[in-house]
Amino acid sequence: MRTIILLFALITMMIGPVRAQSLPSNGKDPAWVMINDSIVGVLVLTVDQHERLERMEKHYQKDYDKLLAVQDTLTEEQMKSGMHALSANRQKEIKAIMTPKQFDQWIALLKRQEDADARNAALKK
Repeated sequence: MRTIILLFALITMMIGPVRAQSLPSNGKDPAWVMINDSIVGVLVLTVDQHERLERMEKHYQKDYDKLLAVQDTLTEEQMKSGMHALSANRQKEIKAIMTPKQFDQWIALLKRQEDADARNAALKK
């Protein structure tokens, strides 16, 4: 579940509302990637990619909210399965929108943050 929320935070920040409105759809614009309120990197995406990711994220958020709305009626395994399915579909859509290089950079940013979170958690023990 933590990974799902991290992914949501990442995409939400990556597709933020601030972007050059004068760029053509194939123009490139930096997207700041934030996880846990920290900037962890930058991806350069086209305006079209920003818009597609934004639409995808709005769709995902609706599905996520629907799942959370019925959370109390589901077993832990059903909830976990539902979250996994949403995450897998979302990941597939993100991969289809980004170039292979962008996707690899994005995965590397996620991995780096997960490793940092694990180190910080170990230090707190």
